[in-house]
Amino acid sequence: NTTYTEIDEVIVSPYGIFCIEYKDHLGDIFGNKQNKHWVQHKPNKESSQLFNPARQNYKHVKALEQLLGNRIHGYIHNAVIFTNADSISSDSKQVFCGLDKFNAFLRRHTKMIYSIDDYTEICKILVSGSAIIPRKAARHVNEVRAYRQHQRSANQLDWFNRRGRASCCLNLRKVRRLA
Repeated sequence: NTTYTEIDEVIVSPYGIFCIEYKDHLGDIFGNKQNKHWVQHKPNKESSQLFNPARQNYKHVKALEQLLGNRIHGYIHNAVIFTNADSISSDSKQVFCGLDKFNAFLRRHTKMIYSIDDYTEICKILVSGSAIIPRKAARHVNEVRAYRQHQRSANQLDWFNRRGRASCCLNLRKVRRLA
C-alpha cells in the first residue's frame, strides 16, 4: 500500500524525535545496515531471513519527515528494538537488543532541540495525521497493548519526566504519507 505506512511508536521530546520499530524475534540476529536481508538463528536451531528492519524503519522516518515538513530541527532518529532476541550482531548503531540498551541511547540525548511549543505542535500534527484501519489493525493493536502492559509501562516517557522534561509518546498504527 503506497498511501500508508505502519509505525510502531514515535517519541517526541525536547531532545529529538525517535521513530521506533519493535521486533519480537527470538534467538540471535545477524545483519549489516547495507544488507537487504538479515538472518535469524532461532533457539530450535532453525534459521530464517528477515527484511532489514533499519531499512524498513527508514521508510517510516521518511514518511514522518514528509508529514512534519519544516517543523523538524535536526533529524529523526531511526531506532529498531529487538525485544526478545538473545543477541544482535550488526554494524548499525540504530539497532538495540532490548529496552535497556535503547533507554541508554535516549539518555545520551541531552541537547534541547525543540521548545515545548515546537514539540506540542509536532504531537498535534502526528495525531491528526494518523489513521487506524480497524479491521487490519485490531489484532496488532491488541498484541502491542498486551506487550506494553507487561514489559514497557512507559519507560521512555518516565525517563524524560524523571529528568524534569516532558515528552509526547505516541503509539501510531498508521501515519498518512503525503504524496
